[in-house]
Amino acid sequence: SDERNDNISVSVMNPTISVMIQPRTMMDAPPIKPLDASITFLGTASMRPSPTRNVSGNAVRIGREWTIVDCGEGTQHQVLRCASSDVPCTRISPGNINRIFVTHLHGDHCFGLPGLMCQIGSAHAALESNHPKQKKQKRGARQFELQAGQGAEAQADGDGDGDGRGIVHIVGPKGLRSMIRVALLTSCTGVSFKFRIDELWTARDVQQQQHEGDTTHSNQMSHFASVFGVDRHSSEIDGINVSPENDGTWVIPSHPSGGPVASSWRFHAAPLVHTIDSVGYVFVEAPHRGNLDASLLRGRLLTDENREYQQSVGIRNPLQLLGLMQKGQTVTIKEGGAIVELSPADFMSRPTPGRKVVILGDTCDSRQLAGLAAGADVIVHEATNAAIEDGETEH
Repeated sequence: SDERNDNISVSVMNPTISVMIQPRTMMDAPPIKPLDASITFLGTASMRPSPTRNVSGNAVRIGREWTIVDCGEGTQHQVLRCASSDVPCTRISPGNINRIFVTHLHGDHCFGLPGLMCQIGSAHAALESNHPKQKKQKRGARQFELQAGQGAEAQADGDGDGDGRGIVHIVGPKGLRSMIRVALLTSCTGVSFKFRIDELWTARDVQQQQHEGDTTHSNQMSHFASVFGVDRHSSEIDGINVSPENDGTWVIPSHPSGGPVASSWRFHAAPLVHTIDSVGYVFVEAPHRGNLDASLLRGRLLTDENREYQQSVGIRNPLQLLGLMQKGQTVTIKEGGAIVELSPADFMSRPTPGRKVVILGDTCDSRQLAGLAAGADVIVHEATNAAIEDGETEH
């Protein structure tokens, strides 16, 4: 089925649901074409899978890059199904998954992560084996040293190729780093890509670090991240322990490989009330630059006086200045015997707001994320409690 409004088109298919996120437009300010974006729901079941629904998993596509938000058991099966989908926007390429955001560490949201990382690794290995340059280097291909303490050679000089494929950026609450290391190292699993794990530390986590030996957790349990001292995996580069802003939310560090998404979107997170630390993620696109009104400039650029001036400074066609101004550069022309600066801001239509996507983890209270979520085009909010009958609220 299809449902549409000005900004969103929803296509529902079995076993996944896909949401196209259309750019906002204004009649007097058509934006420069932004990166295409969509969301595919890989699983929406609560706690355990059902015959028709997998546990939690979402795939956000921006341009050619995919971000997985939550990765319950069976996520890689859903990715495989999507890869052969008849709906183009749901065809997930594991080799283009370069961000994985985990909302919290309950199993139905993260037990599929080690398997998904292996799936991504297989896709990267296949891409490398088919690349002519990589074939020449195949004999010297890197061996994965899984013994404790080996892996410093994987430190970030970043093998990124500019489109974000070089490193998989993994983000989640404190403890995610230990969970991934234990799963990969104890199973002697190597992956053919580098990854970085950034943990979102609460103010309590930061304070706890300052008091060694204090492992008190908010629900009176000893947080396992304080128990395991696990060495770094050989494919892992040093991650960041991200401290919260003054309002308790987090600004997620940029992807270490950069890329078009990193230059046009920013990512935030905010804490949610749950039985363990849980967060929601907010994807925020930068405003779309307006269009340059060339009709206001052509006459001034094509005068004989300015043509002669531009040729003297190495510009053969004065209309080349339009391209520079569209990119935001101030240019100079000769007009009335004087050198005049033309600022793009004086000839641009109004910018349009970027898109905003919000995906929450499990929670009974999401109010702390409300400020970041204001004005969102899409909000994905769990609804487990909607199925609770009267009298069952205590459970």
